[in-house]
Amino acid sequence: MRQPVGVRLLVLQAAAVSMLVWLAMTLLPFRWWGRWQGEVRTSTPEDPHPETLSYRENLTRALIMASRHLPILKRCYIRALTGKILLDRKGIPGTLYIGFRTFENGKFEGHAWLRAHDTWITGAERRNDFSVHGIYS
Repeated sequence: MRQPVGVRLLVLQAAAVSMLVWLAMTLLPFRWWGRWQGEVRTSTPEDPHPETLSYRENLTRALIMASRHLPILKRCYIRALTGKILLDRKGIPGTLYIGFRTFENGKFEGHAWLRAHDTWITGAERRNDFSVHGIYS
């Protein structure tokens, strides 16, 4: 199915931003790019906000589509941070969550997910498996 022009443009934006996020994470210290997460321990409202619903749904779709072609977008943190940056550019408040879970053998796993108003943008399907350790808006 052919996607609307707005979604296709968002796919390109998501691809470009995710590459910049990946490069920054690879080459620069956290203090330079960590602020992209937002303010620590603050959450945004979970109201419906119908004025931005179309953009939020298109962003969710675009991140999924871009991840099919860019392996780095399969990493939940890069996908969530890319979504957060694109939301911020539109002035739409979003909350980035970072959580962890531990296994019986002592190993742990991390996961990141993103919410904007009442819409889960990325990572929502696994969020209940993790304990939240960081909230950024």
